[in-house]
Amino acid sequence: MLSLSLTGIVLRRRCLHTQSCSSFLFHHVLAHSTQLIPQFFFITLGLTGAALYLIRLARGPHVILWDKNNNPEPWNKLDPTYQYKFVAVNTDYKSLKKEGPDF
Repeated sequence: MLSLSLTGIVLRRRCLHTQSCSSFLFHHVLAHSTQLIPQFFFITLGLTGAALYLIRLARGPHVILWDKNNNPEPWNKLDPTYQYKFVAVNTDYKSLKKEGPDF
């Protein structure tokens, strides 16, 4: 016999082999404690996102070449003064070629 005390409610039920005790307990808690529904939702959302991210990492490298014939290595044809990073720590911004007007 299963006997648990959840928020003052004493739950007594025989666990049958056709239905697991944990799923019954989960549904019972959700039915009597509706304030836990958002918490279960966001925990499930986070676990799903983490699982999908791990699957994405396990599938291998993410280098995609759309055009293998014309330019398979486009990063080798960049100008040395071209700033391809959003913020570069060691770059002298005064010596870079300006692409916009001066204000």
